[in-house]
Amino acid sequence: MMVSSTIKAQFSIDAEYRPRFEYRNGYRRLPDKNTSYAMLVSQRTRLSVNYTWKILKMRVTAQDVRLWGEEKLKTDNPAFGVYEAWAEIRVVDSLNVRIGRQELVYDNQRLFSNNNWNQNGQVHDLILFKYSRSGWKADLGGAFNQNKDTLWGTYYGGGAIKGNYKTLTFLRVAKQLKSFDFSVLAVGDGFQKEGSKNSLYLRGTYGGSVQFNSKYISPVVRGYYQNGKDAAGKTVSAYYLNADISFQPVKFFNIVTGCEFFSGNNTADTSDKKVRSFVPLYGSNHNFNGYIDYITDLQKHTGNSGLIDAYLKLTLKPQAKISLLLDYHYFSLLHKYASKGNLLSRNFGHEIDFSCKIDFIREISLQAGYSAMLGTKTMATILGGDQNKLGQWVWCMLTIRPTIFSYTKSN
Repeated sequence: MMVSSTIKAQFSIDAEYRPRFEYRNGYRRLPDKNTSYAMLVSQRTRLSVNYTWKILKMRVTAQDVRLWGEEKLKTDNPAFGVYEAWAEIRVVDSLNVRIGRQELVYDNQRLFSNNNWNQNGQVHDLILFKYSRSGWKADLGGAFNQNKDTLWGTYYGGGAIKGNYKTLTFLRVAKQLKSFDFSVLAVGDGFQKEGSKNSLYLRGTYGGSVQFNSKYISPVVRGYYQNGKDAAGKTVSAYYLNADISFQPVKFFNIVTGCEFFSGNNTADTSDKKVRSFVPLYGSNHNFNGYIDYITDLQKHTGNSGLIDAYLKLTLKPQAKISLLLDYHYFSLLHKYASKGNLLSRNFGHEIDFSCKIDFIREISLQAGYSAMLGTKTMATILGGDQNKLGQWVWCMLTIRPTIFSYTKSN
């Protein structure tokens, strides 16, 4: 159809090859006298086919993720899977519908992200209606999940998919003005009640963001409220607040400082049966609460006590193809954590992240970084390890993203 059509059509094949070396001596958890360092190389390989013709767009991406050496020599264990597979059809000039397995990336990726740092990434199987007109954008999405091709019933639970949502609906509306950007987001995700064929626990998340844009300074405020029931059927009442400011005094230097607040439970108050620990849905924690990934599950990794993350991020670009980044995080629990009848300090830890990126050409880049975590007794109690030992992590990642083939046909 592409070759014979007289209407402009585009076809391309893209690839990604991304190996990453890691030295871990305190990654995700403080070391102690019984631990020893780990080293590994992970690798992601992707191959994408893209097609655009008249009112139609399609994308199919195959992906393989592996650790070097995880397979026995002289064996062939098939590992390629489908990462993306969607088709998008233009219904009218302002409305498109996209159907299939796809990434969801919105705003600063706090609640919806493709989690690109993770070698596996993150996608959703859903239908998405995309409206765009006069600077307004509105996305309405819906998903209904099943883990078996069954003749009777719609039970979705247990096994490897335990904890996944069964249903997902969301609406995001955004508008870009001359000096302001704003967006609002409403999300409802439903979880199968364990052992029940028809009951769902529904959780709602609502809020948005407002950002002021100018040449040198860009403050932003974000806030969300969460209610309903979590996957375990417990009543939820939680909130998230974030305010930061980006300042660029000169073209090659940028400063970002701000603070995040995640609500949590006062573990000393045993009479409160509600879940007050906010869950950042399907976003990326790696990009926000420190690269060394001590806080990727907000409930589990803070003992449900909530979190305050005060941060300072510096970015220096001495040349167009070189970026240097230095981040500092101070972590504190929102409430004191109760352990064996004792209330521990809210002070949770300090983290330093340094990374650099070199873009050799458009298709090839090299990144490397070092992170250190100085923990506290509270952190060691909740996450394990020795608070007197420094958590350290070193990584180096090569990314190659060529366009293997590109073809355009028109009259």
